[in-house]
Amino acid sequence: MSLNGGREISLLVRMLRRGFVVCCAALAFAGASHADPIATVEVADGTVFVRQADGKRRILSNGSKVEVGDTLTTEKDSYARLRFTDGSELAVRPSSSLRVNDYHYQEWQPNNDSFSMRLIKGGLRTVTGLIGKRGNQDAYKVEGATATIGIRGTDFVARVCGLECASATPPRKAADGEDEMPNPIAARLFSAEGPVLVTPLGGTAKPLAQGDPVYVGDTVEAAASGHATLVFSDESRVVVNGGSIYKIVAYRYAPANKERNQMFTELIKGGLRVVTGLIGKAQPSAVRYDTVTATIGIRGTNFDMVCTPSGAQGGASGLDVPQMGVSCRQGVYASTREGTIEVASGESRMLVPSGQVGYIDGPGARPVLLPNVPHFLQNLPAPKPEQFKVNHQELFGKDASQMKEAGLYVSVRDGRVALTQRSGEAVELKAGETGFAGIEGRGLMRIAIPPPFINQDAYLRSMNVDPATCR
Repeated sequence: MSLNGGREISLLVRMLRRGFVVCCAALAFAGASHADPIATVEVADGTVFVRQADGKRRILSNGSKVEVGDTLTTEKDSYARLRFTDGSELAVRPSSSLRVNDYHYQEWQPNNDSFSMRLIKGGLRTVTGLIGKRGNQDAYKVEGATATIGIRGTDFVARVCGLECASATPPRKAADGEDEMPNPIAARLFSAEGPVLVTPLGGTAKPLAQGDPVYVGDTVEAAASGHATLVFSDESRVVVNGGSIYKIVAYRYAPANKERNQMFTELIKGGLRVVTGLIGKAQPSAVRYDTVTATIGIRGTNFDMVCTPSGAQGGASGLDVPQMGVSCRQGVYASTREGTIEVASGESRMLVPSGQVGYIDGPGARPVLLPNVPHFLQNLPAPKPEQFKVNHQELFGKDASQMKEAGLYVSVRDGRVALTQRSGEAVELKAGETGFAGIEGRGLMRIAIPPPFINQDAYLRSMNVDPATCR
């Protein structure tokens, strides 16, 4: 063989070897990309570890990575917080275990998004990222032992409970001035005639459907030719007359902490028909119905209030067909159907006994008691709220403050989730609502007042809790 021939063979061998190395490197990279990290541990306090799909176990610390197939476990008095590549955040309480079954997120492939976890034991809180908010809305799911949580872009707490919840240590008592996280749902739309709109504080108007929750800061508007009936969690009832606008300014109802309960609302235009609830019966001074012109204070009563143009004070016969849906910057009528109300304007105050009517002709005007009830107040087109039969537990859910039954508890802080059992039975939960799914497909329900271990868990009260102080 010639010298040149030998050099050519040697060069060929080196090229083949180099190609083999490149090929192996490519295969290795392909294998690694299949197990790319999907989340980073931002906080690992105490003993936190994962068991990988191949059975290997590794301890997690701040900055550790988590992959698909990993089962994350926090031991007693340990806590973890993770951030996923789509922006999702996950907090895991002590004595918990969860497995990441599936995760797929590529910025340019929204329709291929998927995120599936299984909560094996313990509890978590999650704030969803882009998965579930774009492309496939059913892409984000959390499986529990008894039901599946379907996400619609939300912040929620989930807790799988057995005997450990029944024996859970009572949560730390809130310090003076600290919020004990009362239910943010003030009322629900019980019934309506015609369209009803709700405008959240700082948001845009949207339709309000029967059964939908209404929150503090929401403004409700009834169609001119209809009306809307709201039932509050303390059993107050308010019929918003046609063409009227009504705002819930401040509301808090917690049966265990009555001294902090309150109900302050504002009639912006139109009129209302009211039945006082439990807050007003226990603490009348904690309930107030405001307008620009006057404030109505209650004494445990049923009453009507209607805004009209100034100068519209009725005489012996009153107004037969007043202008309705008027801004409450003018005249205000307040008619008591049962009990007594107090009408206040400027420095003046006046009691209106049962069956009588007070009138204020404008902001700061002195209230006067009319000799007769005007005809239009005797024949308001909207129904009286006391005529409705309301199943309060069916509307708001069960008082489960002492509940310790085994199953899956889900409390929604923002957005909405669908809690679905294997039988297909489901309940949709919105912000402020809590649901429960019992073992063996039993006991799916909405909860009005959740047990402390789900809504007062120190580790899950905030996504940025300090594990050293639980605050």
